[in-house]
Amino acid sequence: MEKIGARVLIVGGGGFIGAWLAKYLVEEDCRVTVVDPFKTLSRINSDLYFKITKFRMNKLLTNIRLLDSYFDLELLDKTSFDIVFHLAAFPLESKEIEVSEFQIFNDIPTTFHIAEMFPYARIVFLSSVFVYGSFEKEITERYRTAPETVYGSSKLISEQLIRNLTHNWVIIRTTSVYGFGDANLRASQQFVTRAIYNERKETAECIVSVNKKAKLQFIYIDDLVDGIVAAGFSDAKNEIYHIAGDQLEPLENFIVALQRYFPKLKYRLFESEDRPRRGKMSISKAQILLGWHPKISLESGVKKYVKIAKAKGFG
Repeated sequence: MEKIGARVLIVGGGGFIGAWLAKYLVEEDCRVTVVDPFKTLSRINSDLYFKITKFRMNKLLTNIRLLDSYFDLELLDKTSFDIVFHLAAFPLESKEIEVSEFQIFNDIPTTFHIAEMFPYARIVFLSSVFVYGSFEKEITERYRTAPETVYGSSKLISEQLIRNLTHNWVIIRTTSVYGFGDANLRASQQFVTRAIYNERKETAECIVSVNKKAKLQFIYIDDLVDGIVAAGFSDAKNEIYHIAGDQLEPLENFIVALQRYFPKLKYRLFESEDRPRRGKMSISKAQILLGWHPKISLESGVKKYVKIAKAKGFG
């Protein structure tokens, strides 16, 4: 599918990943419509959330058609889009009842609604490593799914809805995205925010806690967007791809990379089994079939993240 002139709908396009995706597609001369209510269940500071949302609106979501309610989907011509990117979800693990209820009673019905509305459009659904539950080896897209959390279960159910109700779909399973514009209190965002806040306050040092057992396939936002676009505009249909970093790294490495820019940032290690155990998702399929590969190392990605965050005055 050609990008130039493509009619694109991004559901959940006002969020972290969606806004960067919208910017990329506009620069590729796509005709982009974004639907997003701009609400969050994140416990992020309200002032910080406002600033991040303002950045997305003013810098990323330009030259698009913007609808601020999922009810507005009913107003759209069901045949007016060549490709639909479905990113709408609350993308974090949480034991809070409010979050779990939202993932069950909002995220899954939204997917069902999209699948019913656009059964013959190209649908690109953003899923997660959490559909696999715990695993300790390197796995391909054919590995069994066995989610252990509400978030993972909501993603897997949504995958099944897309596969059963639509005719031309792509599912992307990703993990550990980071970069400026995140407002979901991922560990990476919390670390950068704490470091910048500490630097501005000129306090002696900033100490963060890091789970010694956490190992992640970090992927910078630019690489993830490139992968989503490569999969979405490919000729292949009804495929699942892993779009993730090419290295499985301790969470500690993110802090070490940050310390180059924030020498007062310190950390203490602890051990916890509060999350499913993760091995590595193989990205060979995406490399071979899509010609995609991550280009930005963790060190380079952290540098880019910090540069933008400092320029905007916050993490």
